[in-house]
Amino acid sequence: MNLVAKEYISSKTDLNGVLILSRFTGSSRELEQSLLINPYDIEKFADTIKEALEMGKEEKISRMKRMRETVSENTIYHWAEKIISDLVKLG
Repeated sequence: MNLVAKEYISSKTDLNGVLILSRFTGSSRELEQSLLINPYDIEKFADTIKEALEMGKEEKISRMKRMRETVSENTIYHWAEKIISDLVKLG
């Protein structure tokens, strides 16, 4: 999984920002507060950029807070625990 989106969220010093992700990225399933786009739909892509630019500060901060919580909760240890648990269930 490409971790650049998660690095962006983790490294921002403030919470005022918007993350636009392709629907085809692995992190789009986890970062539900990002704005999702289909990179092959140019008109919708442009509309989403416009939405991000016009988004109010409160909404940006709210979305970023929730994404930051998601990133901090879903660590490598959480991921490994889930994988091992799923393997144990398989028997």
